[in-house]
Amino acid sequence: MQNSNDQNHERALACRLAGRRFGFSSFSSVWNLFRISHFGFPISARRGFGFRISDFLSCFVLWTLILCPGSVGLAALAPRIQKAVGPQQDSNDYSIHVVEPESGTVVYSHNAHKPLIPASNMKLVTTAAALRYLGPNFEYRTRVGRQNGALVVIGSGDPLLGDKSTDGRYARQNGWIFATIIQALQEQGVTEVNDLVVDTGVFDDQRVHPSWHPRDHNKWYACEISGLNFHGNCIEVLARNLGSSVAVAVEPNTGFVQIVNEVEPVVEGDSAIGANRTGQPNKIVVYGRCRTREGPFRVAIEQPAAFFGFVLAEHLVRAGITVKGRLIERAFLENAGLGSGGPFQPLVEFTTPMTDCLRRANTDSFNLVPEALLKTIDAHRKPDRRNGGWAGGRERMARYLVELGIPPEEFVIDDGCGLSRNNRLTTSAISRILQDLYRSKHWELFRVSLAVGGEDGTIDKYFSETRYRGRVHAKTGYISLVRALSGVCLTDAGPYLFSILSNGPKGLSRDAINNVAKAIIDEYAADGSTKFQIPNLKHTAPGAEIRNSKSEIRNKFKIQNSNDQNHGRALPVLDFLRFLPFGICFGFRISNFGFPRRAVSDFEFPRDAALVLPRHAALALGVCSFAYDLE
Repeated sequence: MQNSNDQNHERALACRLAGRRFGFSSFSSVWNLFRISHFGFPISARRGFGFRISDFLSCFVLWTLILCPGSVGLAALAPRIQKAVGPQQDSNDYSIHVVEPESGTVVYSHNAHKPLIPASNMKLVTTAAALRYLGPNFEYRTRVGRQNGALVVIGSGDPLLGDKSTDGRYARQNGWIFATIIQALQEQGVTEVNDLVVDTGVFDDQRVHPSWHPRDHNKWYACEISGLNFHGNCIEVLARNLGSSVAVAVEPNTGFVQIVNEVEPVVEGDSAIGANRTGQPNKIVVYGRCRTREGPFRVAIEQPAAFFGFVLAEHLVRAGITVKGRLIERAFLENAGLGSGGPFQPLVEFTTPMTDCLRRANTDSFNLVPEALLKTIDAHRKPDRRNGGWAGGRERMARYLVELGIPPEEFVIDDGCGLSRNNRLTTSAISRILQDLYRSKHWELFRVSLAVGGEDGTIDKYFSETRYRGRVHAKTGYISLVRALSGVCLTDAGPYLFSILSNGPKGLSRDAINNVAKAIIDEYAADGSTKFQIPNLKHTAPGAEIRNSKSEIRNKFKIQNSNDQNHGRALPVLDFLRFLPFGICFGFRISNFGFPRRAVSDFEFPRDAALVLPRHAALALGVCSFAYDLE
């Protein structure tokens, strides 16, 4: 939905559909719906009827039932989800929340307001907050230039500078960043540089999150966060058995790290290698057994900005450009320069758009991205846009959640990626975030950043059946004893937002969580065929405009052919058969609202029953038909 005018238009459309369903004009429909509540009673009862608040309430309840059909779906979805959950359905260690986003109707809820550890579902909060505070057109810009003979690199906190996965998507060659800098220097006739200066002041000096366990510090998912990141702040380690020894190589090929090779060659048995840090920075021990070839695997390095500067210097020397002086990490104020060294002369600039950041965070669950976004959010609230840190970023994210109406007791924000076990979220809070995005102009941009079941990202190996493939767009989450899945199910009846969190040994398995998403699709699908074309925006070019108008989204869910239309006409009948007992009983109860006791005593079987039951059956059919039309 785009704005209040669109919402008013939809409400008016719903009323027109209601009138058309019963063949009434917009004026007479109100009167006739009022009369529905009198079906089946003797004339004498109607003559004794006077306008009462209870009569008004009867019509109000009826209209609520008609215009809010999701409340009926609540009871229908529950058995499917309980079956999917299995024996853990009575456990308090998991939470589920499912919402129909157009109306905001909650169609299923279990422990939805209980705070749980979200693991990587925290990335949904961070990326949503980044869209709110930085905007969809935000770009990281890493600038390289010269000043008084020094080569200066000004970091922006870009988490994807030299990222192997992102470079692969754009067919960039290995080392393309350094080749671009070298070409710019050669075009200006530069044959030597003095000091190499790297500026990381966009972020503070706290590169390691205090809540992350020390045993994880050399893992790729717990790498340092710097104002100048490069290659995911990791090296890749590869081992090859040469017969009598094992050769260990690293990528990038650099002397910045010192490798201690303790890998044994073997001809049989287990083959695996690992890496440990030592007390000396960037001195790494590679150990294990290698039968033929092992790796590559990623190992986090220390001092990422120095890592970039060192590798840059190595490339300059190989290209014949002499490097004198020192590698200096310090703040560089462009207007002041370095002392009295003169103006800054730009050479090249490297940019990374928000779209790439969202994709790497939500599709691939790359932890460096949300942590950089969190610190960037903090930096951009300051006049100089520098010194962004975790504390300020957490404060801004908390403010965003409160603005959405999420109670403070339903969340605790410690980091941006979800690796910290101090984070807490409720599934209700996650659903609220998703619904806010759904109603914003950023929804399509955000949705295509999520992993796609059976196709892409962290759930590419799940939901591979034809019935579910491409219909679950979601963010996974996993740390020890924590599992999560939140996103959107694209069903035949339209999108349904969902969030599932599970903590502890009595929580849900990954299969049970996936089965809940499948249950949502099954509940709102008439058969296993695809009823709409799922928009493929995964490979949208950087910076391309992604529109999200209401009409375009509606077109994505239109019935495609005459067979589907025939099937669609049958849905009200199917719903009628399912809810006929409820419709009769509820309609009969409405009929009694506001009548004198003598009116009820005048009711006689079987004479009046012959009139009551068919009319209330028609009322039930009408309610179901309304529900189908409004969906």
